[in-house]
Amino acid sequence: MRLTWCIPFLLLLCYHHLMAAERPQTPGNQPIEQAIEHLQLEAAAQLNAQIQDVKLRLYYQSRLLFIPYLVSEPAGQYDRFIEFSKLAATQLDKLPDADADKKWMMAEIFFMRGVLRALNQQNVTSAIDMKSACSLILESRNSHPKSFENRKLLGVFQVAMAAMPKKLQWIGKVLCLGGDLVSGLNNLELAAQNGKMLPRESQTLLFYFEKNLLERPESAHHRARLLHEKHPQSKIFSYLLLTSLIELRQIDDAIRFAESQEATATQKAGQMPLPIWNYTLGKAYFFRLDYALAIGQFDRFLNTYKGKNLKADALYRKGMAYLLQGKSRQARETLTAFANLPKSEFDADEYARQQSLNYLLAAPTPTDKCLYAARNLFDGGYYIRALDSINSIDVTFPNLSTAQKTEYHYRLGRIHDAMGKKDAAKESYQQCISYSVSSAQWMRVYALYYLGRIEAEQGNTERARIFYKTALTFDHYPYQSGLEQRAKSALESLKLAK
Repeated sequence: MRLTWCIPFLLLLCYHHLMAAERPQTPGNQPIEQAIEHLQLEAAAQLNAQIQDVKLRLYYQSRLLFIPYLVSEPAGQYDRFIEFSKLAATQLDKLPDADADKKWMMAEIFFMRGVLRALNQQNVTSAIDMKSACSLILESRNSHPKSFENRKLLGVFQVAMAAMPKKLQWIGKVLCLGGDLVSGLNNLELAAQNGKMLPRESQTLLFYFEKNLLERPESAHHRARLLHEKHPQSKIFSYLLLTSLIELRQIDDAIRFAESQEATATQKAGQMPLPIWNYTLGKAYFFRLDYALAIGQFDRFLNTYKGKNLKADALYRKGMAYLLQGKSRQARETLTAFANLPKSEFDADEYARQQSLNYLLAAPTPTDKCLYAARNLFDGGYYIRALDSINSIDVTFPNLSTAQKTEYHYRLGRIHDAMGKKDAAKESYQQCISYSVSSAQWMRVYALYYLGRIEAEQGNTERARIFYKTALTFDHYPYQSGLEQRAKSALESLKLAK
C-alpha cells in the first residue's frame, strides 16, 4: 500500500507505548507502562503526572498524545502532538550531551513528528524532521557506541531505506543514512535481546519486517505467538497474532482466536478501543465468504475509527459483500458512499475507489464475481475452493476481456504456487504477463515478482534477479509501493545467498 514505508515507523510509535518496558527500574515506571500496554490512557496520564523525572515524563507524554492519533485520529490530536513535540524537543535539548538518553529520545520525537506529517502530506517538513532524527540517532550511536537503546531506530532506518519504493526515494536523498538490510536486522535483534528500554518493541518491528518485507510469515507468527503467550492481556500482541494467522492464510484458526478473544475481553473504563481489530477480523470473515459477519465487523470499524486510512477499503469490501450476496441495492448505496470519504494515501484505499467506480459504472459479470471469490478464498487459504471458483470460468475465453484473461491466469498462478505446483504456477504467471492491459497492470508486475520468487526458491539466482529487476521497471499501478519494497528486499536477500 502507499506509505508502507511508514508502517514500521508507525509500529515503532504505536508499540513503543503499548509494551511493558524493561526500563531500568524506577518506582513509577512499571504501573504507567502497564496502563499504556492495555490502552488505559486516562490512567496512564494520571500516573505520568506523578513522575518526577522530567525526561521520563516528556518521554511518556509524547506517546500518550501520539497513540490516540494513531489509533483513531480524533479531531485536534494532530495539532496537540505537534505543539507538544516542539516543547519536548526543546526541553530534551537542554540536557547535557553526556546524558546517554538525550539524543536517541530527541531522535524519536523528530521521528514521530516526521511520520505524522508524512501521513498528512506535509512532505517537506516531514523530510526535515526525518533528517534530524537520522542525524541524532547517528550521533547517539557514535557518542554511546555500547548503548543498545539507539540500535532500534538505527535498525528501522537501515531496513526501511533498503526497501524504499521509488516514489519515496526523495526521502533517501535528504537522509544521512543509506539502506542496509543485514545491518538493520542485526541492530534490531541486538536491541531486542540486549536493550533495557522496550526491547519487545524491537521484536514487534522484526515481526513487521519478517511478515511484510522478507516474506517469512512463519518466523513472524512465531514471534507474535511468543509475545501473546507472555502478555495475553495486551490488545496489541493479540492483534499481531491475529494478523500473523491471516498472513499464513489460516483463516479458520484466526477467526477462532479472534472470537475467543472477544468472548473473554472486558472493556475497562478509560480503555481505548482498537478499531483496526474489527477491520482485520472483517477481512478474515470476508476471505471465508461469511459476508454477513464481515459486514458487521466493517461497520464496527467504520463507526469507531475517526481517521481516513483503510476506510475506503472497508467500505469497498462491505459493498462487495452485499453484491456477492445478491443485494444489489445495498451494494450500490454502500459504494456510492465513497463520495463522502476523505482521501487516503494508502494503496488499498485508492484501489478500492477505482474498483467501486468501475462497479458503479458497470455491474460485475458472473466471471468478475468468480474471480473475486477466487481471490478471497485464496487469501483465506481455501485453495481447493478457490480453484473450483476459477475452474467454473469457461477456459476457452469466448467472451472474456483482456483484463479478465490476465486476472484468470494470475489467480490460477497464485493458487498453483501456494499448492506447491511450481511448474504450473510458472506457466500461469507467464501467461499473465503475456497480456498488456493497463487495468490489470499490477497483476502482471506481481506475476513477475512471484516468478522471481519461484526461481529463487529453486536456486536460480540470476533468473530470480532478472524477474525482480524487471518488476521494478514498471510504474503507475495499484499496490506499487508494496511490490517495490518486496522486490528490493528480495534483491537484498539474494546478495546474502551468495
